[in-house]
Amino acid sequence: MASGALHLSALQLLHEHLTEENHSELLRAASGKRKHDLEVWLARRFPKPDVPPRIRKLPERKAPAAQPVHGGAPQPELALARSEPARLQPLSEGRFKVEFTASSTLREKLARSLDLMSHANPTRDLATLVERALDVLLEQLEKTRLGALKQPKPSGAKRVSARKSSTGIPRAVWREVFERDGEQCTYVAPDGRRCSARAFLELDHIQPRAQGGGDDVQNLRVRCHPHNQLWAEQAYGRQHIAARRHFRQQKSMATRAGQDGQAPQSEPRSVS
Repeated sequence: MASGALHLSALQLLHEHLTEENHSELLRAASGKRKHDLEVWLARRFPKPDVPPRIRKLPERKAPAAQPVHGGAPQPELALARSEPARLQPLSEGRFKVEFTASSTLREKLARSLDLMSHANPTRDLATLVERALDVLLEQLEKTRLGALKQPKPSGAKRVSARKSSTGIPRAVWREVFERDGEQCTYVAPDGRRCSARAFLELDHIQPRAQGGGDDVQNLRVRCHPHNQLWAEQAYGRQHIAARRHFRQQKSMATRAGQDGQAPQSEPRSVS
């Protein structure tokens, strides 16, 4: 603990497995591991059986009690409504328990999908249903977000038109950059560690467009949103980026309110 090799979360995960015979082995194995990696390792070392699929109704939350206020009428207690986050808990090697809170609408969609899929899924297994649904969703997302194609045309094939994404970058270029960078942020910290982000990814221009950079594969890289913004601040200055954000916020607020708004005389030059 003093050296930082073990953290409290690791000890919490280990405590039910520690014995006089194995404590040295487990503590050594947990040393330096992140919580998720340790959970996977423990599931492999101490596998648990699969959990049965189920949908259960949660108890309704009671309204917060009113709190008396000195010299006035009781006021309702202010509290943030909390919902349980989705969890992926390793059970054994290659097997996970999935847990999340669903709305009644989602519950109805699951039931209808199980009915329509009953011939292909007679046991009404929820995991089978979710996996089939995710296959369809991933195909759609890969097409719209990554520009992926079921059957990419050969490089020498004649193309009628070069389709472009909403950013103006050709989808073929978008797809090639994401494949090259492994669908992961390419930012490398001073200590040599690469950013592990695989969500909120964007294409970043190594030489910004406003400084003459092109939309070719060699000038593009995958970055998560925070590291894309960091590079923009380094290229243009923090003050310029802050002014541009303020402009966009004011424009968005005016649009939502249904007003024309008083826009700046000129928007700061685009950053990419």
